[in-house]
Amino acid sequence: MLQQAFCSAWNWDARPIPAFPGVNLAWGDAINWRVGFWINGKQTFTAYSAPPMTITYPLTWPLGVRPTRIELSVAAMTKSGGQSITGAEQIIASPAARWEGKLTLPAMNAAMLLQWRGFVAALQGRLGTFNMPIFDAGRQPFAVGLVISVTATAAALNATSLTLTVTQGGPILAGHRFSIGGRLYEVMQSVPSGGGVYAVDIHPWLRAAITNGTVCEFANPTSLMRLATDRGGSLDLESGIIAHPAIQVVEAF
Repeated sequence: MLQQAFCSAWNWDARPIPAFPGVNLAWGDAINWRVGFWINGKQTFTAYSAPPMTITYPLTWPLGVRPTRIELSVAAMTKSGGQSITGAEQIIASPAARWEGKLTLPAMNAAMLLQWRGFVAALQGRLGTFNMPIFDAGRQPFAVGLVISVTATAAALNATSLTLTVTQGGPILAGHRFSIGGRLYEVMQSVPSGGGVYAVDIHPWLRAAITNGTVCEFANPTSLMRLATDRGGSLDLESGIIAHPAIQVVEAF
């Protein structure tokens, strides 16, 4: 006996019930409905719903895990239709640019290994997101832990230029990275105008519109990320320790 609870619909006819099979002048196969494999009008099925989850995303990066190496850059910045027969190629800026990264993890003791496994399990492959520090404190204009204040004036979604005001710390230089609401940006050009005010060009484009006084996090920037593949967080164990595996991450949208 077939149990309806364990059945899945594999064929659905787009013709409306009861017009089909009632109007047999319109459809020549209407007579086959009663003995055919159509499920329209024959059963009542309950839509599938995923089991409830108690995990809330984004997760926090595991406190005890600090990469030994990190490669983090903006990818997919341009689009092109390829070279023409004359060799010319038109390249345009792409709105699909996003952060991509490769992290090399350190050798782990048992406690760190369990912490990492729990973190990866909670992500459920590419489904979950997490706030990842950029591990770049030595190159930032402000030391982690200092009370600082950097704010931006209002800007629209997709903006690539911002006006930043520094009330403590600085200066802001090209190459510095900062985050707004967990979204990471990099300064391409910074022009001071006095009084701690800087006109900066950034990439990638602004992920959301901001209002006057929006806080910019320079001391400890983070980026909303997810694993690049479902198996991206797996570890290659060698004699009970980690053989410095590398994982890949991408910006989450």
